[in-house]
Amino acid sequence: MQYQSAIPKDTLLKDTYLIESVIGQGGFGITYLVRHKELTNRRFVVKEFYMNGLCIRINGKIVQADSTHSPKFEQYKAKFIEEAETISRLHDCPEIIEVIDFFRENNTAYMVMPYISEQNLEQYVKLQPNNRLSEDEAISYILQAAKGLAAAHKKHILHRDIKPSNLLRTVDGKIVLIDFGTAREYISQDQSQAMSVIYTPGYAPKEQYSYSAKRGDFSDIYSLGATLYRLVTGQVPKDAIYRLDNPLPEPILLNPAISHKLNAVILKAMDMKPENRFQHVEEFIAALAEDKTIMETANHTISVDRKNEKIVLSTKKWLFPSFSKNVKIMGGFLVGCTCLLLLIGKIVVNEKLNREKAKAAKDSIVIALKAKKIADSLAKEPKRQNVILIHSYLLEIGTDLPPKDEFIKSMEEEKNAKEFFDTLKAQGAFKTNYEFENFKLDYGIWEKVE
Repeated sequence: MQYQSAIPKDTLLKDTYLIESVIGQGGFGITYLVRHKELTNRRFVVKEFYMNGLCIRINGKIVQADSTHSPKFEQYKAKFIEEAETISRLHDCPEIIEVIDFFRENNTAYMVMPYISEQNLEQYVKLQPNNRLSEDEAISYILQAAKGLAAAHKKHILHRDIKPSNLLRTVDGKIVLIDFGTAREYISQDQSQAMSVIYTPGYAPKEQYSYSAKRGDFSDIYSLGATLYRLVTGQVPKDAIYRLDNPLPEPILLNPAISHKLNAVILKAMDMKPENRFQHVEEFIAALAEDKTIMETANHTISVDRKNEKIVLSTKKWLFPSFSKNVKIMGGFLVGCTCLLLLIGKIVVNEKLNREKAKAAKDSIVIALKAKKIADSLAKEPKRQNVILIHSYLLEIGTDLPPKDEFIKSMEEEKNAKEFFDTLKAQGAFKTNYEFENFKLDYGIWEKVE
């Protein structure tokens, strides 16, 4: 592809970076692949501020805007510099592109970044069968992007343009978030704040079509959910403004191979009402990554591996028994200090166990639901033993249950199981109604959430 506005090949920038080729050009900049003049084995990416259609190139280097557009050119050049400053604040996050140099030259500005890959996620997906990815691969990329986004949100920075083409993919499957040109610092999710209207159709939530609508983490989460929608369905989601009258086709209808759980997570992230979405990226990450849950009681650790349908019970190993053997050889002063430490430790441990017990009581529904799934094949002895184990655990954390044989029998009957789960819901075992519905769907108790 020919880029008429680009600086010619082999031009030296800042007397350091030698241009090899043009990677691409957008409305506000041209991106070059360069190598260091002295360190010839080092390659970098240089992004030049250049407003396509409003600027001309003089003598192959100098950028000049005509008098009519000069104020706008200077205004957006300042925003380009702001982008570099924004990225530099996020230098400690490997999932976000790093700015390693910045300079002004040729009447414009440049930022230098490490060369990672010339392939973004949109380009990569188009090379795959049906222009989409498997559920596991898509989730692995989105979780990486979400981690970078979480780092930005912690510093009150909204990206505002999350989409597949702004996610670089390395050859080993690492994802790096780029293009913070539309990023803005925001005050609080509880306050409205005037922002420019910048959006990419299909990926932007409805609040980004307004100057004054409330924005927050949930705005980027919509775009992240839309990106995941694109990865697993092969289609760009319907633009938010058109969803007011026409519902979004559920991703599972476009790709029946994905799980009901992933379908529910995407729809929640892309809810038209900001208050119904995940409010923080960490919640979105937890919903996607919830393949394995670890639960603890006073004496045991219970691992629930949903994907492999395994429940593992392991006994905790405590430090104090082995430590007490050494106490016998200590002097009186050390013995006294040890007893004091043990007393303090016992108080701390007791408080911790009380918190764990309370948490386990709320989370016990996860185990109960797993019992329902395992109980479908009670004829096999290992399955029956797992149900017995679950029953013992639920009793240990104080759950009000019927006798063991009745519990196993009830898990075989859909009606009884439903009543049991509804009772636990009424007792506060679920934090949200969404969590309750998602568990039902995930474990196949009901085929559709009403």
